[in-house]
Amino acid sequence: MSWIELGLDATGEGIDWVYSLLAKIGCDPEIRIDKYSSANLTNLTSSTEQWEFHICLYLLWDIQVNSQIQAIENSFHSLQRTGLITEIREKLVEQIPVAGNMWGHVHEIGEKFAIAKSQDIGLCDRIIIKTRPSLAFGSGFHPATILTLQLIERHIQAGMSGLDLGCGSGILSVVLAKLGTQVFAVDNDAIATQATREMVVDNNVETQVRVEQGSLGSGSDLGHWLGGDIHGGEDLTVIPATANFDFIVANILGRIHIQLASEYQQALRPSPSGGILITAGFNQDMAHEVESALSQQGLRLIDSIYLDEWVGFVHQCGF
Repeated sequence: MSWIELGLDATGEGIDWVYSLLAKIGCDPEIRIDKYSSANLTNLTSSTEQWEFHICLYLLWDIQVNSQIQAIENSFHSLQRTGLITEIREKLVEQIPVAGNMWGHVHEIGEKFAIAKSQDIGLCDRIIIKTRPSLAFGSGFHPATILTLQLIERHIQAGMSGLDLGCGSGILSVVLAKLGTQVFAVDNDAIATQATREMVVDNNVETQVRVEQGSLGSGSDLGHWLGGDIHGGEDLTVIPATANFDFIVANILGRIHIQLASEYQQALRPSPSGGILITAGFNQDMAHEVESALSQQGLRLIDSIYLDEWVGFVHQCGF
């Protein structure tokens, strides 16, 4: 048995797109992802561009392999043009290497969690989040997702109930549920809500996570946040901003945070420790505008972290 190995390098943001595009074309290859360490990080296209991950896609050598390769190459052209991945390098191999971080084995994120295709991994010190490729964003490799998860681990406590706004693939909703919270997961994209429902079932947290297509307050009036079509838009749920949540986690575009700043404040339930707002999905160029919009609504910045150009904030109300 022989395999075709398609090798490429990617940024953290690029990996999210790789998974989404593979799902879109109906391709589910074996995937190996290796993270470059500081010791072996390699500049491959210029002296200023550094790649974070090396990806290998493995396709079984058969009569369909050439059409599969062509479909993958066609779908990845836009990622190459925007500098999120390199060109694909193709070679024939006799077997899939077992070393490295093979997708289907494990990818550790944060201090407590790991992402895998199976929960049968045997990492006693990690909580396994079972996931699958989907059209929704949220592979667990994107820097904004990593920042959000780190802030969740720091600030969200068991017994809280809150909102995962822009739930994407559902990774953060499952993480929140595994930490002992009740989660209302919403997204204005039907593909995202379907992916979240599947992930909730896969991880056995149906009793803790409710999933609906919609948004908080005026977020439902903003159209598709990433510029796509809202399928089933007539069924969008409008969540009133009426102090119903102990926390809000929102890993979405910076301009949406600014638009919803007042509704974040109104939707959080004040308590002795204050309602917690975790925001991410924007870079340092947008950080000041986001922080200014939130602080003008009486939300106090209590924590912030950075990864590359990406930023994560924690604000508090009710203090």
